[in-house]
Amino acid sequence: MGRPIRGTAPAHSGRGTERPGGYGQRAVGAVSTRAVLRYEMWTLEPDREPDAEPTTYAMQCAVDGETSPLSEDFVEPQNWVLRHCGQHPSHHTYREVITRPWRSWRRM
Repeated sequence: MGRPIRGTAPAHSGRGTERPGGYGQRAVGAVSTRAVLRYEMWTLEPDREPDAEPTTYAMQCAVDGETSPLSEDFVEPQNWVLRHCGQHPSHHTYREVITRPWRSWRRM
């Protein structure tokens, strides 16, 4: 392509880049486009470490969107569903919401 002008350049060049057919824009400096790629193997798994956040459970009514309190034991959300459908006999559909911690790590 072009080469930066070194030393004194003609007055009309504005110390630009010399190109075949005339002078172009100023040289900004050396630009290097270099990338280093490294492929690695990663693993994703549920976090069962002692310091991991607990797995929590909840149930959500699909009719009105009301949600049970979060619990580390699934029995409490199940009891909430039974109370909720007793108070709202037409609500028959629920969603299970599980929040489980996961961790990723690089394999060597």
